[in-house]
Amino acid sequence: MKDFFYRLAYKFQAFMSGRNGNDALGYFILSVYFLISLFSVGSQNNAVGLIRLVLLLLYLFRFFSKKLSSRRNENQAFLRTVEPIRAWVVKKFRRLQKQKDYKYFKCPYCKTELRVPRGKGNITVTCPKCHKSFDKKS
Repeated sequence: MKDFFYRLAYKFQAFMSGRNGNDALGYFILSVYFLISLFSVGSQNNAVGLIRLVLLLLYLFRFFSKKLSSRRNENQAFLRTVEPIRAWVVKKFRRLQKQKDYKYFKCPYCKTELRVPRGKGNITVTCPKCHKSFDKKS
């Protein structure tokens, strides 16, 4: 029985050789598919079913595709689109984590976002970008 699974795994590896497999766009498509499936439990709406079917077929097409350069270009375009959104979310999350220790504000001259330690009272801050000084309460 153990031999059967080893042979099966080997045959699957041989089948997948030269195919795209999964990438960031594939994970995104699959995540959207599962979210739609989760929120449409018990729904008999044909449009939702059609959207789910199209998403699943698109995922499978990309997963088994042998046109690696086309799939790589699609994935890179997706990553270029998503990266600013991801960076913004990460920045906000990190800022939320450090909110207890630091106070954030913008430079009144160049609008650069600055961070100072909390609890230091009134301090004079020099902007690292425009080199202007101003007073702020931390």
